[in-house]
Amino acid sequence: GPERRRLASLLGGKTWERGEREREDALLVVLVQRKPGKWDEVLPWEVGAFPVWKHTLVVLACESALETESWKEHVDAILSTFTHKPDNQLLADLIRGKRCPSGCLPYAMPRQIPAGWSVRRGCLVPVDRWGAVRIPPFFGYRARKEHAFCFGHGLTYTTFAFHDLHVEKTSLSFQVGNIGKRAASAPVEIYVQHLESRVPQPAAVLRDFCRVPLEPGESMTVTIPLDDRLVSVWDDESWAFVRGRGSCLVQVGTSSESISLCAELTL
Repeated sequence: GPERRRLASLLGGKTWERGEREREDALLVVLVQRKPGKWDEVLPWEVGAFPVWKHTLVVLACESALETESWKEHVDAILSTFTHKPDNQLLADLIRGKRCPSGCLPYAMPRQIPAGWSVRRGCLVPVDRWGAVRIPPFFGYRARKEHAFCFGHGLTYTTFAFHDLHVEKTSLSFQVGNIGKRAASAPVEIYVQHLESRVPQPAAVLRDFCRVPLEPGESMTVTIPLDDRLVSVWDDESWAFVRGRGSCLVQVGTSSESISLCAELTL
């Protein structure tokens, strides 16, 4: 289609023709698009639905979690845009390294399909398409299971380092630095695990997040207010969020499975 031809032109290449053989010096970019609600317009998602070369990048132009476990090991990289109509110029700049990606997955891509869900054309959809879906408290990254791609996952062209976590009565602070060679924004995610709750709690719950733009070699101190919102838990009796009691674990990192700093806090 015209969008693929435009993307190929911006990348300095051309569109792939059916039957074209692999080239050692070529990067094959596979753009997979899914419009909202258009399940039947998407090609089957099994391995072999698209050509796989030695150097293959898959661009996911969609707004929902996908089944990736069966094919992700067959490709070199995956770029998710979180929209079914991506900006071709931005895509080309990210692929060619002119700009740094800085997004994070707003959901977990499961390794196994959760109960009540199925895979249709590669997308995770409720078994009852028109029925209500009840999301349990231990769902997604809260389920304490390994995922194909965890909640908050996202790579870029540099490396970030976290250190010097200090927890005070009213705030917590830490240092985040860019130890790579490219300017980029560091995704900072704050997770809290309550250790002495009356009801079972997930391993950790996202309570705050921010994005810190950093030049190569630059470090910055990040301060997060330690208020009720950060340490609250859901109470069924009062049917509201209430301040937790006892001990909790404050974790700082770039995703639910990439935690760099942690400290215990007594409420």
